[in-house]
Amino acid sequence: MRWPWQKRQEAAPPAPLALPAHAPERVQMLEGLVAVATDELAKAGLFTVLSKSVVALTGGMPWPVTFFALCAGYLYVHYAFASMTSQATALYAGFLGAGFAAGAPPMMIAIVLAAFSSLNAGITHYGTGSATVFFGAGFVTQGQWWRVGFFLSLMILVIWLGIGPLWWKLTGIWP
Repeated sequence: MRWPWQKRQEAAPPAPLALPAHAPERVQMLEGLVAVATDELAKAGLFTVLSKSVVALTGGMPWPVTFFALCAGYLYVHYAFASMTSQATALYAGFLGAGFAAGAPPMMIAIVLAAFSSLNAGITHYGTGSATVFFGAGFVTQGQWWRVGFFLSLMILVIWLGIGPLWWKLTGIWP
């Protein structure tokens, strides 16, 4: 609070945001990859082939085994994708369909795959737009990132596929 007779003090201007010089190029690179995933891969029929392959690989297994395999596979296949959006675009529907075909509870498989679509962001240094900026700024080495990311992925699996089903049973998501 300022009294009328007090001299007004001007606030210092905020310091400019210190981003690495290559940050805008990284974001543009990811935009291009997302465009490729959504347009060119769909035209090439990759999504259809992936969906059929996932269903063929998991066919005949009991639904709990299929559920775990699909969820763990969906999490770890992120190492092959340069963005969360491209992975979700390419694989979510196919993995979801395979879960439905195996008899997994629909709400349960849909929620876990949707959550894993974002929880996988930290497992690689290129998996999301902000990760490339942090990695490019030199906060951690690639080896450190991948070790911590792998540890986090194990924790994600324990929490979501180990403890999660107990909670889902209690809340009615898993009938």
